[in-house]
Amino acid sequence: RSRTPYYLQGNRETYASDEALAARQRVKVESAVAFRRLIGMYWRAANLGNAELMGRARYLEIHRLVCMAIAPRMPAKEAQKCGQADWQYDAKGEAVITFDDYCEGLYELADQWCDSTDMQDYLHFVEMLFLRVTRPTASLDGLRRAFCKLTE
Repeated sequence: RSRTPYYLQGNRETYASDEALAARQRVKVESAVAFRRLIGMYWRAANLGNAELMGRARYLEIHRLVCMAIAPRMPAKEAQKCGQADWQYDAKGEAVITFDDYCEGLYELADQWCDSTDMQDYLHFVEMLFLRVTRPTASLDGLRRAFCKLTE
C-alpha cells in the first residue's frame, strides 16, 4: 500500500499517451447525452434551472463536498486551494459558470479518476459521486436530492 495520498498518485504517461487521449475523446463523444443528463442532477440539486448560472460561492461549496468524498484525507487548506484553481479554470475568468462549463469540469474529474476509458465507468463515477454529496429531501414535486451541508 502506498504512503502517498490517493489524490497525489497517478501515472501521467499512461494518461497522456496518444492512444489514451483518443480513447478518452471517444468516451466523451459517446457519452455526451447521458453525461449531460447526469450532470443535470447536480445542477437541479444546486437549485439551478437549465438557463441559470452558478456563482463562485456555490461552486466552491460543492467542490469542497466533492473533495471530501473522493479525497477525505486531503487537508482543508489544500482542498480550498484546489477549489480556487478549479474555479479559475472552469469559469474561464468569468464571475459565473454555465451548465456547459460545469459539465466539462465534471467530465474532466471523471476522466482523472476513472482507471479505464469505458463510458459506463465514467457515468457510474459521476452518479456515485452525486449520491455521496447529496441527500434525499422532500419537495413539492416529490422526492429529490439536495447537496449536503458541509457539517453533515
